Amino acid sequence: MPQWFVFALISMILYGVWGFFSKLATSALKPTNAYVYQLLGILAAGVVMTFLVRFQPAGKPAGIVFALATGVVATVAAYFFFNAMAQGRSTVVVTLSALYPLVTLLLSYFFLHETLSLKQVLGIGLALVAIFLLSTK
Repeated sequence: MPQWFVFALISMILYGVWGFFSKLATSALKPTNAYVYQLLGILAAGVVMTFLVRFQPAGKPAGIVFALATGVVATVAAYFFFNAMAQGRSTVVVTLSALYPLVTLLLSYFFLHETLSLKQVLGIGLALVAIFLLSTK
């Protein structure tokens, strides 16, 4: 089994636990408070991980800018995620937000000129159907 696959599985499991913990947090706290406490958790984990991975500052400026932008976008997305979790059912909110690869795929197609296979186009169609089904009663 390739290492990237093991990493992807670990990531999937941890994101699943994150979604579950998010619902527990927003059930006991206002969404804004849950969000800020998550940020503090990210800060603490970030400090620890910086040492565990033996971080050495390096890289091209464009890569650094996009890496920082990733953190900004993820932080803003988490704010909206926590608010959605506080108001909606976790089964729907987590599933809907987990369709984010659709956005990545479309951005990559239009801006990076990556090609889409027939399977990927069908997947986009199914994702759009899923969004419709999840957003209706």
